[in-house]
Amino acid sequence: VIMGSFLIRTARRFRVETISERKIHFTSHGLVAAGLLSSGSNPQFFLWWLTIGVPMIAYSVSVAGAIGFAFFFLGHAIADLLWFGTISFAIDRGKAFLNQKTIRIILLASAIFLIVFGLFSAYTAFKL
Repeated sequence: VIMGSFLIRTARRFRVETISERKIHFTSHGLVAAGLLSSGSNPQFFLWWLTIGVPMIAYSVSVAGAIGFAFFFLGHAIADLLWFGTISFAIDRGKAFLNQKTIRIILLASAIFLIVFGLFSAYTAFKL
């Protein structure tokens, strides 16, 4: 409910900015650091590597040794590239129909959903 309320406030103040308006300077080490920070601060990142990633590496090494690890690494890198390339493409193409008004509507709809879901969850929790 609180997140929904904050999201309504954000939706009202939302303004689309282009990169040229903000004059952002990207450097390669800044992007790498941002990627490491965002991945490292995500608890699912470590959970995935402990439960799925490490066993897959162990299996690939047990089947094919160092070549198995190399193929795992290459396959994982290609999968990441395809996934993030698809996301980047969708974001680039989405700019054509996601104007400021559309984004505000999406944010408000999401906020209403969060508030209704939170109230429903509280109601069912206290009803028991």
